[in-house]
Amino acid sequence: MKRLDFMRKLSVCAALVLLAGMVVSVPAHAFQPRDARETDAVNVRILQSEMMVAALACDMRQNYNSMISHFKQELVEHGRVLRRMFRRDHGGGAQKALDGFITQLANDASIRSSRARGEFCVNADQMFSALLSGERTLADTGLRTVEDKVTQANQR
Repeated sequence: MKRLDFMRKLSVCAALVLLAGMVVSVPAHAFQPRDARETDAVNVRILQSEMMVAALACDMRQNYNSMISHFKQELVEHGRVLRRMFRRDHGGGAQKALDGFITQLANDASIRSSRARGEFCVNADQMFSALLSGERTLADTGLRTVEDKVTQANQR
């Protein structure tokens, strides 16, 4: 019964995220990273959104919380860079544009997770393991999405 309630809540959340994405969606070309710090900030945000969806879709909240705790300072620093980048490129509309960007990232990950839930969750589990077992920064992992993790593993 708890699983059914969780799935209903997840469905409602997914619907709200999709609706919000339609309302405030920001085109990918609406900003342009200008240096390595900005590129890292964008990539870390993509990774964080991906893992947030995995936490909800795959019931991996503990892994996500551990990741957030372990990389807290790095996430804060990349968040500052991202906010500055959006302020520069969007002025007074920066917060709305940033919110739209983050929503779109979550929508994209959610769609991928729904298409192949089992595979997505297995790959997300591997990705959490890789993130939490190493001493690298999030930016240095080179991981962006669950699909990137699979591609990297297949290239080894």
